[in-house]
Amino acid sequence: RFSESPVLYPGVPELLRQAMPSELFIESSSWPQNNENEEASLRKALLELEKATPNDGRKRILELEKSHGLRRGWVWAKLGQAPLAVALAHLAAITERTDTKLGGASTAEMANLYVDAAWAVDTAALSAMASIKSTADAQAIGKALNAVYRPWLESAAEHLQQLAEKDPLPGHDGQGLEDVIVESGGLVLFADGLRFDVSQRLAERMRAKDWSVTMSTRWAGLPTVTATAKPAVSPVSNGIKGVSLGEDFLPALADTEQPLTTDRFRKLLAAEGYQYLSADETGDPSGRGWTENGGLDKLGHSLQGKLAGRVEEQVDLLLERIESLLDAGWREVRVVTDHGWLWLPGGLPKVDLPKYLTASRWARCAAIKGASKVDVPTVRWHWNAHERVAVAPGISCFGAGNEYAHGGLSLQESLVPVIRVTVGETKAKAVKIGDLFWAGLRCRVRIDRAQPGLSVDLRTKVNDPGSSVTQTRSIDGNGAASLLVADDELEGTPAVLARIAHRSPGSGVFGRRDMAKIAR
Repeated sequence: RFSESPVLYPGVPELLRQAMPSELFIESSSWPQNNENEEASLRKALLELEKATPNDGRKRILELEKSHGLRRGWVWAKLGQAPLAVALAHLAAITERTDTKLGGASTAEMANLYVDAAWAVDTAALSAMASIKSTADAQAIGKALNAVYRPWLESAAEHLQQLAEKDPLPGHDGQGLEDVIVESGGLVLFADGLRFDVSQRLAERMRAKDWSVTMSTRWAGLPTVTATAKPAVSPVSNGIKGVSLGEDFLPALADTEQPLTTDRFRKLLAAEGYQYLSADETGDPSGRGWTENGGLDKLGHSLQGKLAGRVEEQVDLLLERIESLLDAGWREVRVVTDHGWLWLPGGLPKVDLPKYLTASRWARCAAIKGASKVDVPTVRWHWNAHERVAVAPGISCFGAGNEYAHGGLSLQESLVPVIRVTVGETKAKAVKIGDLFWAGLRCRVRIDRAQPGLSVDLRTKVNDPGSSVTQTRSIDGNGAASLLVADDELEGTPAVLARIAHRSPGSGVFGRRDMAKIAR
């Protein structure tokens, strides 16, 4: 019973710790000391990868996976006490996918290879770091990622830059606006820094809700900073042009050549019939709209390597925002973004670019001063092909200490998603929790507009069925259910009421959650 629902028996681990027998022939998975010793051994082995070659690093990780992977089935993993064993699964996935470099004879071919499968390497790297919590474990995972992820990342960026030197990425006149323009009833959601691999997580959640989802990609404006790349994916792009590069890579209005400030950008949207919606507005769905979400990029700059632990939260927030817009009556939501980003725990490498050669210097790009010659790659400014921008080679930065950065030329920064989301006319209205109250340790809930096959569950973690503190109950014909928490020691524990719509055996979809504390 403890193994099936360990959270219901918080006193058992300490009793097991005290009761571990001294005999040789015992079941290793039963005793917390064994798991702790194995975690310490794995941590030491991962730290030792710091000086390993890529081939040796991949070989060693696969060896560790054979010896430690089984611990993910131990009860201690369910309790979150085997984070390195959990992270090891993602490291092994990286190892298997990076045994060959990401190639391609053209930028388009390279983009196709990335979209088809290679993006999973990036998401596995983020997932590995998101699996751990302690500083010591973060250092161990960081060493492993530098051994097997960094070489692949560097090779791909260098190859793309070599291809782009011969066949430059399209500028302002090189890509159409068909994928970023919506008709009446459509809304554009600009999500700052929605990297392609993260967009795949978002699309997967959308499909789980039975929404119609269509994904495509386009090249971001260069340099891959918001000032340049955001207006490039806006439906008012034709009203914007590049005059001189300046220090901040900001384009101008096409008619007056005034700098494109936030206020002027919104006036352009209004002139084209787009409502600008703040984060808590849903607007008039009979027209067209534009709204923004900048949480992901903002967190990346502030948290750097620690961003990995917050990605899922940001995906959830984006999903909830999209759902609120669809529920408000918008027939289509078009999700666009300005750029992606490079991410590497421990820091991206540094390359020198003297300040006296630049008018401004950012993490991965720089405005060249006058006719100065620089010893780093240059690209055409998206808004004016006659203006050149210096970009850092490979995955390097023009400064030290950057674990999160963008502005340069790499698949992670430059290949951006466009997601089109629609819901059919027969879409049921959003299910809502109408009432929730406690009687002793029994939670009684009523669901408004309950659909057939709907069940509810109480959990301590939203997306973890293993954290359930009660038995899943089906909603009756009146939309009601009763959930009993058997363990009175859980009183006062924060819990989540999860709604599960069963479409097939063993699968489920989470809807909006209501937080509650288990109370008498």
